[in-house]
Amino acid sequence: MSLGQPTVALLHPGAMGAAVGKQATGKARVRWLPEGRSAATAARAGAAGLQAAPDIAALIHDADIVISLCPPQIADQVAAAVLAAGFDQGLYLEANALTPERMTAISDLFAHTMVRVIDGSVIGPPPTQPGTTRL
Repeated sequence: MSLGQPTVALLHPGAMGAAVGKQATGKARVRWLPEGRSAATAARAGAAGLQAAPDIAALIHDADIVISLCPPQIADQVAAAVLAAGFDQGLYLEANALTPERMTAISDLFAHTMVRVIDGSVIGPPPTQPGTTRL
C-alpha cells in the first residue's frame, strides 16, 4: 500500500479500461500488466499514461486499489490470479457486469483477507468527456 498518491492496478486496459485508467491518472499512479496482451492494448495503455508492470506480483505489490475491467467471462479467473499473486489488503473493484452469484463467488475468494470487494459496473461509453459514463 502506498502512503501518498494511491496506486491503482488496472486489469485489463481494453478500450473501456484504458479510458477509465486515463481518468484516474491525474489522481493516482495507474499500472497495468502487458504480459499476454496485444499490441493494440499496449498502445491504448501507453496513450492513456498507464505504467507497465513486469508481472502480476509486481502489479499488485503496492496497489491500494485493483480494478477488474476485463471481458466478463474471465472475471473469476482474473480475481483468482490477483489473490494468488498476493493481494491481501486494499480495495478490489469488480467493474464488470456480473450476475449476483458470480459476484458473491468472487467476493468469497477474498473472505480470508483484508480486501474489501466492491461490486460495480461501467455504464455508458468509454469516459472521454464529463457526464457520459457512470460507475
